[in-house]
Amino acid sequence: MDNLTAIINKARIRTRTSTTRSNLITDASLLVLVADILEECRLKMVEVESNLVYTILPITTVADTKEYTISDYLTNFDSMMENGVFVDNEGDSLVEALEEDSLSFDLTTTDQPTHFYLTEDSKIGFLPIPDDAYSIYCYYFPTIDALGTIDGDLEVWRGIWDSYICKRLQYEINYIYERDTSTLALEIISEEDAAMHRVSRYGHRVHRRIPKSDFFSVAGI
Repeated sequence: MDNLTAIINKARIRTRTSTTRSNLITDASLLVLVADILEECRLKMVEVESNLVYTILPITTVADTKEYTISDYLTNFDSMMENGVFVDNEGDSLVEALEEDSLSFDLTTTDQPTHFYLTEDSKIGFLPIPDDAYSIYCYYFPTIDALGTIDGDLEVWRGIWDSYICKRLQYEINYIYERDTSTLALEIISEEDAAMHRVSRYGHRVHRRIPKSDFFSVAGI
């Protein structure tokens, strides 16, 4: 497993930009490229809901309280996992709704929540309004913390994407210098496939989706 400094140094060596004379691309510039590449990798794992890129926010509801501020918890919140909000972390997931959907609920009646919604001011709401203290677990995808300086400490995702990140940096450097990138483009595809294979070995979402249908149900039974 390499840190970002080691990955950048490898990319420089392989693109012959490691000497002072040829070092026209600064580490700060490469850090900008690395940030974009890391975001690419994160989004690829979000697509398969890898447990490498989601985390869990626990919320304890209060009776007769509909909305809860989550900005204190989710300073790096990106998006909620689809079907990823559960009461007591088991059973069926809460259905995501829109804030205006609350108008269709009887807000004078409280019960165990079956729906949730997100507001524009970093709150999460539950419908029906909770009638008790429920432990609700929200699976969400955090953003990547902003990268500051390359200090050699940052290692990402257990080294799974190290080779891909290095190859992508090589591609970007060669592209900047207007060199041929056709071979690198093919190698990047191979590195991505290898990385995603390793991602799958670490597993995906905890809760399996179970398709439901009334197709075979009999009316009245």
